[in-house]
Amino acid sequence: MRVERNYCFLFAHNKKYALKTSLAKLIHQLDERFVQIHKGFCINRDHITRTDLSGSQLFIHEEALPIGYNYRKKLLDFLAGKPD
Repeated sequence: MRVERNYCFLFAHNKKYALKTSLAKLIHQLDERFVQIHKGFCINRDHITRTDLSGSQLFIHEEALPIGYNYRKKLLDFLAGKPD
């Protein structure tokens, strides 16, 4: 998911959906497969292809997404399978 202004864009199987809602509201409706990695990005664990922690990036297929400083520890715990 990517956020732009007050819209959340969901990407699923080569389709893009737009929802007029905040990322914070949408995250509360998602299951445990999802984690916020940046103020404007939330990802599904099942689609991560690789991580570059030294470059603060995460890759979903070939697209590089930034890992925000404030979300790094939560992401690492999430990937390690630790509960919140």
